[in-house]
Amino acid sequence: MEIECPICDDGKLHEVEVLEEKKGKFKRRNAEFDAEVYIVVCKDCGTKGIVRRVKQINMESYEFPLED
Repeated sequence: MEIECPICDDGKLHEVEVLEEKKGKFKRRNAEFDAEVYIVVCKDCGTKGIVRRVKQINMESYEFPLED
């Protein structure tokens, strides 16, 4: 998987290693969407974080760094 790592912050796509994958539901107002949540590690900077994707509404969010 490739993401724009917010820690590297160079505007380029970075390869990440997926450590864990979860699927669930995301609710916004009256609608419910399928969501994917990944715990990842950037292969360039080594920072661990969370990537959330909701493909139905073309949404992707990042939470870096992940506090253990």
